[in-house]
Amino acid sequence: PSSLSFINSSSPFVQITAFKKSDKGSGVILRSVEMKGKEENVSFEFYKPFKNAQKVNLIEEDAGRSIGENRNNLKLDIKKNSIESYKIEFQ
Repeated sequence: PSSLSFINSSSPFVQITAFKKSDKGSGVILRSVEMKGKEENVSFEFYKPFKNAQKVNLIEEDAGRSIGENRNNLKLDIKKNSIESYKIEFQ
């Protein structure tokens, strides 16, 4: 392709604030913040499929449910002004 992004956000009001290697185990951490002050449906599209996505807290501990697997699109409902973190493991 003429251009390729590692990750894209579908919303200009949900900013990616960190994308880094996980401090705990394999995978990367995606951290985002909702900037508009209202709940937002957002989709993050990755350049390649991931095998698992897990919501984590700010110190990278599991914070609930597995979000999805074996796809390259992560769809989320983000609450107003919230900071969200996810651990992504690629195939």
